[in-house]
Amino acid sequence: MHIQENPAAVPVHFFRALAEKNYARAWGCLSSRSQEVFLHLLASAFYDPTYSAERLRHDFESGEGLARIYWSHFASQVQLENWLSLTYKALGSTGDNLLVEGQPAGINLVVVRENGRWRFGYMETFRDG
Repeated sequence: MHIQENPAAVPVHFFRALAEKNYARAWGCLSSRSQEVFLHLLASAFYDPTYSAERLRHDFESGEGLARIYWSHFASQVQLENWLSLTYKALGSTGDNLLVEGQPAGINLVVVRENGRWRFGYMETFRDG
């Protein structure tokens, strides 16, 4: 999957993919750190050994199985229409991280450049920062 060159568009592509129930594309919009933290948190929350990190990774990469259940619930909790109504503007960067503001709400989000592509740093925004 090729993620667009405009880093300010990355968050809206993530939220749009969730709204369209294209969970594999939503997963592909996330930074590798965000992906790893999601997988780690979910794997540690399950007491069922059939939910290994490898199985979870496969489900999230394909957008099927547990990923479909997780993202469906997640999307219902984050009020997608609000995120999709914002206008996103790049503010400034430090290294491979770029701060993007969702206007008019004034919400700052982190976008990360990985291997020449911009990805949404969900965990970098909401958990690390």
